[in-house]
Amino acid sequence: FFCDVDYDVFRYMQDHNKTYGFTINLFDAPESIPSLWPETIKFLAAHPEHLAHNNALAWLTDSTRRSDINLKAHGYSTCHFWTNFEIADLNFFRSQAYEDYFNHLDRAGGFFYERWGDAPVHAIGVGLFEDSSKVHWFKDIGYNHIPFYNCPNRPEGKCRGCTPGQFYAGESWLQREDCRPIWFKHVGMG
Repeated sequence: FFCDVDYDVFRYMQDHNKTYGFTINLFDAPESIPSLWPETIKFLAAHPEHLAHNNALAWLTDSTRRSDINLKAHGYSTCHFWTNFEIADLNFFRSQAYEDYFNHLDRAGGFFYERWGDAPVHAIGVGLFEDSSKVHWFKDIGYNHIPFYNCPNRPEGKCRGCTPGQFYAGESWLQREDCRPIWFKHVGMG
């Protein structure tokens, strides 16, 4: 953590009716999840009732920033919230929609035969079955999980060891991995 966290993040989530909070949002390797999106489409066809009214399907299928990845992932942008830092209302992950989705994926076998990890599965679940307004980007929490950062622009003394707005350390190609601009576009933040 680069910054002092000087408030109760759990109280913030509760007081603002948020279900899911994140700091970093990036693309996944499509080679590791080739059948995840096709299985998700099968699930949605069988359970359209679970799709939230104000969902993030546009974020999950966006191809404008990385069309090469979207093509390899069969229509999935591979954008996901990095679960190294996530705050979630467990009632969501215990909901009928998420339980049904997880059970469908479990039967499909991709957890075993591919690399369907918690990050893309959580992100797809949240993106499809929760109202986008209940997802919160903790822009004020400075967080680092090498090589990616969330480095906020906060008053002097609140953050140390990062440059405001910095997303990565290392090679410049890492900047291409940032899905936050697609999320911001989806939720009207930019």
